[in-house]
Amino acid sequence: MLPGERSAIVSKSPHVGRYEQQVDRESAYEILQARLKRAELEAISEQERLEWEEEREKIEKERDKLDREQRKRSTSRGRSSKDPLDDLFGDAANTFGRELGRTIVRGIFGSLKRR
Repeated sequence: MLPGERSAIVSKSPHVGRYEQQVDRESAYEILQARLKRAELEAISEQERLEWEEEREKIEKERDKLDREQRKRSTSRGRSSKDPLDDLFGDAANTFGRELGRTIVRGIFGSLKRR
């Protein structure tokens, strides 16, 4: 068929002008799929928002708990005695205990090493 013949046949058709333009309309299936996808995204974003808020609340509670513990520690720090002799004897007892422990451990490991 020659190009001129085709155009002559098309021009005689009663459907001239009606089907000349190609139209790709969105089908009902495509519209429903788009709505479902949008609803899923909204649900996911809502769920993520709720999870984020829960996580933020947990962090705030933990921060408040740590602040309370820190305030409690800062107010109860130090020894209750203000006597320098108690501090001196306490330091001496700590030193003595450390040296005694060190001596015992060296003795035990020394005897094991000799065997």
